[in-house]
Amino acid sequence: MPLPTNPRLLAFESSTRRCSAALLEGEAVRATREERGQPGDLLLPFAEALLGELGWEASTLDALAVGIGPGSFTGTRVGVAAAKGLALALGVPLLGVGSLRAMARAAAPGEGEAVAPVVNAGRGEVFAAIYAGGAEGVLDEVLAPLLAKPEVARARVEGARLLATEDLELPGASVVAPPHAREVGREALRRLLAGDLDALDALEPHYVRPSDAQLPKKR
Repeated sequence: MPLPTNPRLLAFESSTRRCSAALLEGEAVRATREERGQPGDLLLPFAEALLGELGWEASTLDALAVGIGPGSFTGTRVGVAAAKGLALALGVPLLGVGSLRAMARAAAPGEGEAVAPVVNAGRGEVFAAIYAGGAEGVLDEVLAPLLAKPEVARARVEGARLLATEDLELPGASVVAPPHAREVGREALRRLLAGDLDALDALEPHYVRPSDAQLPKKR
């Protein structure tokens, strides 16, 4: 079934302590919700509230999008699971968007400008990546998301405009908001219109850090 000119899209982002949801109609962000809390308690109620606010039926959605991290293990996992369940129930595509990519999208880098979003990974480490503005507003990944100590990450992203969330103290960094569902939705929309879809059963969180169960045990 062909997409309408301005597809309706519901997006979730829960890779940090702030959960958010957004409804988009084409490039226009029609409504958003954001709150600090547990994604399992917030995301689906957010969706219901946003749809009610606009008077939309869930059946009119053309696609869903979700931030896939890196970030909180639990938050990202719950967000992806909620989005997958809803996409399956509605029979619509689900697109996963990197949470650092969403932060870079919010910074709106000009063509050729490189930005380095950084978020707190806990345990004295950070997640970081580099994205550069490309033609027609496309974001090109220059450095894939990595996990490192802050000083190591800074060295790896040298030369790019540094973007850090408020819970980090990185000299020279611009303090920015954490990843938000509206940018997750905007990034997903580009892929949706290009027909670049994710297989629902294959979409998984991008943790970057291995889980505790995967880490080698200390002897």
